[in-house]
This record gives sequence, C-alpha cells and structure tokens, in this order.
Amino acid sequence: MWLDHTLPPQQLVPLAKSWLSPPSIHVTDGNAISADFDQSQRAFVIHQDQSAKAERLVLALDANADSPLVNPAFIVENWNGPAKITVVSKGLEFDVRVDIGYVQHLGGDSLILFLPVQSHQPLQIRIDPAAR
Repeated sequence: MWLDHTLPPQQLVPLAKSWLSPPSIHVTDGNAISADFDQSQRAFVIHQDQSAKAERLVLALDANADSPLVNPAFIVENWNGPAKITVVSKGLEFDVRVDIGYVQHLGGDSLILFLPVQSHQPLQIRIDPAAR
C-alpha cells in the first residue's frame, strides 16, 4: 500500500476514517448476493454468484462525517465484460473518471474499480455493462 505522507494531517484524517469506519453499503438493484467492506483490502467487495450475468448494479453508500467515503475501491466478483460507472448524489448523475481493472480467476473474473470521489453524504454508485 502506498500513502502520500506529504499530505497535511487534516487531509489524512478523512482517509483514515474511511478505512477504519467505512460507510455501510447496500445493493439496491442487481443480482449481487451481498456487499461489505474488506478491511484487509481496504475495498468494498460485491459478491455475485459465478453464474451471474453482467447486469446493472446499484450500490448505496451511507457516507457521513463519521464514516466518510474517500477514494473508494470496489471489487465486483464474477463480472464479465466492460463497465460504465455513474455516481448519483442528491438525485444528480455524475460521470467520474474511474480506474478499471480485472483480475482473472478460474471461477470467474473480478472487476476492480477505483473512484477518485470524496463524500460526507449518502450516494449511489451505478455499475452498468458497457458495449465492447
């Protein structure tokens, strides 16, 4: 793990809070079995069955001052194909720059997302299959 120690402490505190007390996550739409925060990976993991087809997933994150969302990472198990990511906050949709990667497993690929987003308010992350 890499951490920029040149940041002033007031910018490091929200990042530490986001790892130590992450916002709760709920799947509100899609075929995911469950979602949770994995402390060891410092990432939200969305669990899907191996037979799941790539379809829209909507994740609700209950960010607040005590549990901020700071540059979150997401691991979507058993996702096949490209994805389009949209952030929804206060009813407004935002296309954000997202770093996307894939990890190949024998049982199915995982979609890896890194979003340079910070929020102290609830928001949604929408993951849609994208055209190849």
